[in-house]
Amino acid sequence: MPSEWEESAREEISADRLPFSTGPRLLPASEAGARAPAETAASVPAETEAPARHCRSCAASLNEPINQGVSDRYCRYCADETGQLRPREEVRAILARWMIYWQGPMTPEEAARRADSLMRAMPAWCEN
Repeated sequence: MPSEWEESAREEISADRLPFSTGPRLLPASEAGARAPAETAASVPAETEAPARHCRSCAASLNEPINQGVSDRYCRYCADETGQLRPREEVRAILARWMIYWQGPMTPEEAARRADSLMRAMPAWCEN
């Protein structure tokens, strides 16, 4: 029986409906080996790749225009209009709402627990 995470990973999610981009779509194991070598990331010349940049508060890709704000460290959802990191409880509420949207129905308490877990792993919050 698949776990809750495996079920949510299989769902097709439209990036334009999310508050921020989820990055590349994960392929099921059955499809991953079927890709031609020309389609793999390793075949892309390094000089054409943009360096990976992520929000230090929530890990949203800062290479995606939809996530960019005035800060070069935080996404537009985690930073205020001046580029300063929003208060912890405000970011926690934003992440909890995103968790419900991305991972499916759950209680607000479970969404907050998952948001806390993510935040503990992020540089902006790991010491707080």
